[in-house]
Amino acid sequence: NFAWLSFSLMVLDWNPEIQYSIYDDEYATHHPLKAGDGILAASQTMYDIQNFVSARKVHSTLAALSLIMSCVQLVKNLDFHPRMGLITRTIAHAAGAMLFFFTLFFSVVVVYSFM
Repeated sequence: NFAWLSFSLMVLDWNPEIQYSIYDDEYATHHPLKAGDGILAASQTMYDIQNFVSARKVHSTLAALSLIMSCVQLVKNLDFHPRMGLITRTIAHAAGAMLFFFTLFFSVVVVYSFM
């Protein structure tokens, strides 16, 4: 999977520190929260983590779509045989009723989600 390969290459050379010294002087009394040089490295690490999370979400989405497409392709390919094509013919016969059901179902879910 290309998404997993890109994710693996992203983390290949990533080497975060265990602790970042983000304050200029930890014991200062007049500017205790003044940022030091470590704040840049810490913010870059947070940016990298956000990129990793977004890459993981893309990978999960692509994996789910691939699984759904494989199931649809299997059902489509089994249509050649009279007994194995029963699923495809049943879904084709009930398409109108299923469309109405899913329209009604999702409209009820949307109404309840705003309550």
